Amino acid sequence: MAAVALFLASFLGGALQTVTGFGAGIIVMLALENYYNMLVAPALCAAILIGATVILSWKYRKFINLKKIILPTIAYLLCSLWAIYIANMLDTTF
Repeated sequence: MAAVALFLASFLGGALQTVTGFGAGIIVMLALENYYNMLVAPALCAAILIGATVILSWKYRKFINLKKIILPTIAYLLCSLWAIYIANMLDTTF
Protein backbone atom coordinates (compact mmCIF):
# COMPACT_ATOMS: atom_id res chain seq x y z
CA MET A 1 0.00 0.00 0.00
CA ALA A 2 2.85 2.38 0.81
CA ALA A 3 4.40 1.81 -2.61
CA VAL A 4 1.12 2.61 -4.37
CA ALA A 5 0.65 5.78 -2.32
CA LEU A 6 4.24 6.82 -2.99
CA PHE A 7 3.85 6.20 -6.73
CA LEU A 8 0.59 8.15 -6.92
CA ALA A 9 1.96 11.06 -4.90
CA SER A 10 5.09 11.16 -7.04
CA PHE A 11 3.03 11.06 -10.23
CA LEU A 12 0.67 13.81 -9.06
CA GLY A 13 3.55 15.90 -7.75
CA GLY A 14 5.43 15.52 -11.03
CA ALA A 15 2.35 16.51 -13.01
CA LEU A 16 1.82 19.57 -10.79
CA GLN A 17 5.50 20.52 -11.10
CA THR A 18 5.30 20.25 -14.88
CA VAL A 19 2.19 22.42 -15.15
CA THR A 20 2.86 25.08 -12.51
CA GLY A 21 6.60 24.93 -11.86
CA PHE A 22 6.22 24.37 -8.12
CA GLY A 23 4.23 22.41 -5.55
CA ALA A 24 5.49 18.88 -6.10
CA GLY A 25 7.19 18.79 -2.71
CA ILE A 26 3.94 19.55 -0.94
CA ILE A 27 2.08 16.72 -2.65
CA VAL A 28 4.87 14.20 -2.16
CA MET A 29 5.41 15.12 1.50
CA LEU A 30 1.69 14.67 2.22
CA ALA A 31 2.08 11.00 1.35
CA LEU A 32 5.58 10.44 2.72
CA GLU A 33 4.84 11.77 6.20
CA ASN A 34 2.31 8.97 6.70
CA TYR A 35 4.84 6.21 6.06
CA TYR A 36 8.24 7.62 7.07
CA ASN A 37 9.63 9.70 9.92
CA MET A 38 10.65 13.34 9.51
CA LEU A 39 14.29 12.48 8.83
CA VAL A 40 13.66 10.01 6.03
CA ALA A 41 10.69 11.72 4.35
CA PRO A 42 12.43 14.99 3.31
CA ALA A 43 15.47 13.12 2.01
CA LEU A 44 13.28 10.74 0.01
CA CYS A 45 11.18 13.66 -1.24
CA ALA A 46 14.32 15.48 -2.44
CA ALA A 47 15.55 12.35 -4.22
CA ILE A 48 12.21 11.82 -5.98
CA LEU A 49 11.96 15.44 -7.04
CA ILE A 50 15.55 15.56 -8.27
CA GLY A 51 14.66 12.59 -10.47
CA ALA A 52 11.57 14.39 -11.78
CA THR A 53 13.63 17.49 -12.47
CA VAL A 54 16.23 15.48 -14.36
CA ILE A 55 13.49 13.98 -16.55
CA LEU A 56 12.05 17.44 -17.30
CA SER A 57 15.54 18.81 -17.91
CA TRP A 58 16.24 16.08 -20.42
CA LYS A 59 13.00 16.85 -22.23
CA TYR A 60 13.78 20.59 -22.45
CA ARG A 61 17.56 20.27 -22.79
CA LYS A 62 17.67 22.37 -25.98
CA PHE A 63 16.29 25.39 -24.15
CA ILE A 64 18.50 25.22 -21.04
CA ASN A 65 21.36 27.67 -20.60
CA LEU A 66 23.81 25.71 -18.44
CA LYS A 67 25.83 28.81 -17.57
CA LYS A 68 22.84 30.24 -15.70
CA ILE A 69 21.87 27.14 -13.73
CA ILE A 70 25.10 25.33 -12.88
CA LEU A 71 25.99 27.45 -9.81
CA PRO A 72 22.49 27.39 -8.22
CA THR A 73 22.25 23.65 -8.89
CA ILE A 74 25.56 22.90 -7.20
CA ALA A 75 24.65 25.20 -4.28
CA TYR A 76 21.28 23.47 -3.82
CA LEU A 77 22.77 19.98 -3.88
CA LEU A 78 25.51 20.88 -1.39
CA CYS A 79 23.11 22.66 0.99
CA SER A 80 20.58 19.84 0.74
CA LEU A 81 23.18 17.21 1.58
CA TRP A 82 24.48 19.33 4.46
CA ALA A 83 20.95 19.86 5.85
CA ILE A 84 20.21 16.13 5.72
CA TYR A 85 23.51 15.38 7.46
CA ILE A 86 22.79 17.94 10.21
CA ALA A 87 19.20 16.72 10.61
CA ASN A 88 20.47 13.26 11.54
CA MET A 89 22.20 14.77 14.57
CA LEU A 90 19.09 16.55 15.90
CA ASP A 91 16.96 15.23 18.72
CA THR A 92 13.60 14.52 17.10
CA THR A 93 11.91 12.98 20.13
CA PHE A 94 10.36 16.34 21.08
